[in-house]
Amino acid sequence: FYLFKANHSQFALFTAIFYMFTETLIMFYFIGSGVAIKKKITTDFFPLQLYNKVKKTKMVLFPHITLNMIVIGTVFILGGAVQTRNLSGWIHGVLFDIAFLHFLYTSKLEHQGFKANINVLIELADLSKLKRK
Repeated sequence: FYLFKANHSQFALFTAIFYMFTETLIMFYFIGSGVAIKKKITTDFFPLQLYNKVKKTKMVLFPHITLNMIVIGTVFILGGAVQTRNLSGWIHGVLFDIAFLHFLYTSKLEHQGFKANINVLIELADLSKLKRK
């Protein structure tokens, strides 16, 4: 089948690369914002409980993001095995379904993580306003 004038293999390659890139960006957002939040907390002597919220969010998110990237990468590689008839297509299909369902769950966790991160940033902004007064 063809999607956007690309056959299955070409489309899978494009989507796998795009997916890996976006998930990597999401991880780096949380790493970068965590560093910035920790720096603000330590320089302004704010309570460390705020940074603990950030660490907890990363501890929940990162294992799922990493696992999903590994599973999606495995699905892509096994697609080549199916193409060369070294693996049955149903194995590839079942693994894709599992990976996609886990991706949906991971997306929900990422959304919750973004909200928690924004709430910490709002708390930091409020504490900064109080400190200036």
